[in-house]
Amino acid sequence: VVYAFNKPKGVLTTMVDDQGRPCVGDYVTDLERRVFHVGRLDADTEGLLLLTNDGELANRLIHPSFGVDKTYIATVKELPNQALASLISGIELDDGMVKAAKARILDRAKNAVMVELVIHEGRNRIVRRMFDAVGSPVTALVRTKIGPVALGQQRPGVLDRVTHERPGTLRAALPGLEPRVIEPVDQVSRPRRRGRGVQRPQGRRGLGAGDAGLARTRRHRLQSRDDRPGPAPATAPPL
Repeated sequence: VVYAFNKPKGVLTTMVDDQGRPCVGDYVTDLERRVFHVGRLDADTEGLLLLTNDGELANRLIHPSFGVDKTYIATVKELPNQALASLISGIELDDGMVKAAKARILDRAKNAVMVELVIHEGRNRIVRRMFDAVGSPVTALVRTKIGPVALGQQRPGVLDRVTHERPGTLRAALPGLEPRVIEPVDQVSRPRRRGRGVQRPQGRRGLGAGDAGLARTRRHRLQSRDDRPGPAPATAPPL
């Protein structure tokens, strides 16, 4: 199973917190299956966090060698002219070189610049450190997409099941992973209750012999049901 969670700001990426602070585990208490978070988001960063019980899938999503895109929108007060070029060409940090796969300005206001950044890395506070290195500290940060799964209109604090009907199934989108579909119980197709009818395919000549027999049986049951005596009329209570 895979869930997309829109982590609110201030929520810790952990399943349990000894100090009683709000954490991701507070939002999954009603799930039937035990899940774990894929990677982390620091407390001040909000946005998309995936939770799953598929260890192989989680490893493919986290490890940078598999090149899974992770898209962020960072808000900074200002952005130097060469900052975007530096983010794409590569920046030397204290734990090694890092570079963005894509970087572009989404919006520019008087005291704020919104930058969309796509990276493959998952190191601790990597996006914030990248912008610190180019002289543009981040004031707000949201992760909007991981691979083919995007937040879209999902609200903060909402947990959404990523099913095989959702566009861009994760396992199918990652090279070397065979699709593994577990259909949830609430989506299993079941016959409707008697009386509502079940639609069956018909040929050009109408019902086949088997369907005609079934229809006759249903008519007989309905007629038999109509012949039964109805309930006694209700009497008015004494005044």
